[in-house]
Amino acid sequence: MYCTCSNNGASNYSVVGLCDVSKSKFKTIAENNAWTEISVPEALILPDCKPNIEKIDKVYINAEITSTKVINTPVVPTDNTTRQLKPNSEGQILTGKKLLVDGFLCQTIVYTAAIPEQAVYTVKFNVPFCTFIVLNGNTNVDIDKFCVTPCIEDVFISLINCRTIFKNVTLFLYSEKVEMNCPGGRRPVTTADCRI
Repeated sequence: MYCTCSNNGASNYSVVGLCDVSKSKFKTIAENNAWTEISVPEALILPDCKPNIEKIDKVYINAEITSTKVINTPVVPTDNTTRQLKPNSEGQILTGKKLLVDGFLCQTIVYTAAIPEQAVYTVKFNVPFCTFIVLNGNTNVDIDKFCVTPCIEDVFISLINCRTIFKNVTLFLYSEKVEMNCPGGRRPVTTADCRI
């Protein structure tokens, strides 16, 4: 079957749900808070019940953190001269503690269908992600609790073909030590749970 979709004007879509760093708590990061930045590449395939894509119009996106867990890890050696932990060749330092972070990218893609009427359709995807944040070495695995706040910095989207979408999300994750449990923390069961 011949597809008439194209990537011409691939950046002519809008994204709703990006983090406005100038208006958020991420503008300045506290010295004692840990963070990481990840890239989440995705190949999203249209369900059989949806018509082919001619053009992507808009992306609604939200990141939901479903669980966090502090674990023990190896500790990198200390430099004998400076008494500082030695980073690996990528600059990563292991302090002996990491925060495992699980979550979902909840997204709705609005597109113009490759049909004569050029009707507009939506398709929803929940894509899991998992990463870690290196914590201070004196973090207590059994007692300390952390909340992670996501910030979606960028979304790149492109058509591979009329039924397959490549999407890459740049996600900033900011952790804060808290006294009580974080709000939320549940896995989306249906797309309705994603609040977008």
